[in-house]
Amino acid sequence: MGRRGVLGSALGALLLAGPAYAFPQDHLKLARAALESKDEAAAVEALDAAEDAFEDADGVAPSEVLATFWIYRGLLAQQRGSTSDAMDAFREALVVDIRHKWDTELSSDRELRKVFEALRGEVEGRESIDTSVPEATGCAVAYVDGNRVRSGDSVGIGRRLAQVQCPHGDVHGTWTSFTEDETVDWLGMCPYPVDLSISPVDAEPSEFEGLDVGFGAEDVTADDPCIDLLATPPPVVVATEEPEEPLPAGPGFLEQHLGKDSWTTKRAVTVGAGGALITTGIVLHYAVVVPAYDMVEWGRRNTVAVTRYQADVLTERFQTRRAIAYSVTAAGVLTTAAGLVFMRAKPVGIQPVVTPFGAGLSGRF
Repeated sequence: MGRRGVLGSALGALLLAGPAYAFPQDHLKLARAALESKDEAAAVEALDAAEDAFEDADGVAPSEVLATFWIYRGLLAQQRGSTSDAMDAFREALVVDIRHKWDTELSSDRELRKVFEALRGEVEGRESIDTSVPEATGCAVAYVDGNRVRSGDSVGIGRRLAQVQCPHGDVHGTWTSFTEDETVDWLGMCPYPVDLSISPVDAEPSEFEGLDVGFGAEDVTADDPCIDLLATPPPVVVATEEPEEPLPAGPGFLEQHLGKDSWTTKRAVTVGAGGALITTGIVLHYAVVVPAYDMVEWGRRNTVAVTRYQADVLTERFQTRRAIAYSVTAAGVLTTAAGLVFMRAKPVGIQPVVTPFGAGLSGRF
């Protein structure tokens, strides 16, 4: 058996070992049925599923199937009244396969078919873009829209399906436009490292190529290392994540705001002054305000013995003492809050300072 026989056996084994639906044809069948029945929602769902399936296909997607996908996209857009989107989808189909034939069974619209045929000439002169395939790919093979591409090859601009057949025969793909924002890491799509020290053997074609005739001679064709790799299943890649060391726990809220490292001399003085003011306000309340209030209440109960003038004096005295006590207490609360909130030790050169005597900035300018 020659190299072609070994390659065919390897490919057959891979296909048998893979899932039953290696390509998204099943989704395209559903899309076709939805287009025939004018069920736009079902068509959208089927085509979106097909688009995802192309990326996850277990084999290189045939260009004919891709072109059919774009034709269905165009017919759906036409049904939804978007002629421009339909034309764009038809262009994509012709970029994939310039010889793709119009499906007269699915759409008998002669005018739409004329437009489709007119787009062939436009697509032939369409701009192209480099695929950025590296020169050395080892035994990996790059494909765009089902066609093999090599280093330096270009493809038509638009939304292209880039696929790579890795050395062990597994295929991985992604949709891309090959722009700077959507570059393709061809070898990076393989889930295991690609050995670039080996490459397929390019043998000179023989005039008896394809004929099983040896005339008694031995097969002197050099062994292709890529054939050996293709005949073996891909390695199982186990993603091992090293456990991250837990970050050192930072100080808690109370430790950060009230711990010993958060206190400065000015903060301690400010908070102490605020506490003193609060204490003074409380003392004034019980020593001055409460007795004044008791006198007012006594005057209300003894209206005969207390004149109107005396009652006004008692009330004014109570209100004045209460205002002083409350003002002192409020000043203490504000001063304490300013010291706790604004004067915590920080790794900065300038800090705000608020004291009972004023406010300002402290530090090195």
